[in-house]
Amino acid sequence: MKYLFRILGILGLVAAGLGLYVYSQLFYLTDDLAILKVTMTGNTCQKCVEWKTPQGKLRKESLTCYEIHLSSEDGSPLSTFFLYGDLCAVRAKVLRLHPLLNKLGFKNLYQIETVYNGYRTAEGYAEFPVEAIDFSGPETGFLPCQRLFWDTWKKSFSDYYTSKWIKSATWESCYFPLIDSAKLPYQGSFHVIISSGGLSSF
Repeated sequence: MKYLFRILGILGLVAAGLGLYVYSQLFYLTDDLAILKVTMTGNTCQKCVEWKTPQGKLRKESLTCYEIHLSSEDGSPLSTFFLYGDLCAVRAKVLRLHPLLNKLGFKNLYQIETVYNGYRTAEGYAEFPVEAIDFSGPETGFLPCQRLFWDTWKKSFSDYYTSKWIKSATWESCYFPLIDSAKLPYQGSFHVIISSGGLSSF
């Protein structure tokens, strides 16, 4: 009988140890995930742009545009285009799931959909034009019911629908420089990442 209790004790310790190991590994399933690489090549071109701000007059000028290259994390090219302004922004829909779902290995959902330009100051936005490019970029590879989750995002964002399994539904942007402090074309690359906190970059 004592051997039986000994065996059961050993099995209990093994089960407890295995349970703690699995639980600890669940946190690694939701580490930061790089989803897109944004590269400013430093190449430029001139583009004749005509625009009018709400309080201003009609203007027509030749603006400097900066080349931006988007690629997947495995190096596959996705898109290349030119934008004027001081900044380039990548916007995505983000659906943050309940922390319990994160611990079970389900990552927050994302869908990159727009790239647009921006300016460093409010005066820049008031004086110069804004341009947006529709970009159907990477999105979460999920289950066949992924459409259901995006419908839930729409309800949560637009109609204040709440669910105990959804932490938040947001539109989020990451900004990247098109020019450096000397107002010269910026050259460099950034990685857009999705994490438990949402959209970010490094």
